Amino acid sequence: MKHNESAQTRQMCAQWAKAGPALEAIRRGELAAFDHARDWRLVDGLLAAGWRPDAPERASGLVEMERWLRKAYAIRAA
Repeated sequence: MKHNESAQTRQMCAQWAKAGPALEAIRRGELAAFDHARDWRLVDGLLAAGWRPDAPERASGLVEMERWLRKAYAIRAA
């Protein structure tokens, strides 16, 4: 890494170190001021956007791993 890039990286990290707590304070303030009774449609819309009945379920990979292990065991036992 060049010296100039290193200085820029340090400067960017310092800026984020200052910005992080300020952004967190803004986030906490907005959450504290949020009125669920008034803004229930917004919350309902966000929840509905994340749920789709036609979306495939995400597998953890355990079923696929068991399938591979069964094949490996069958080859080894033969």
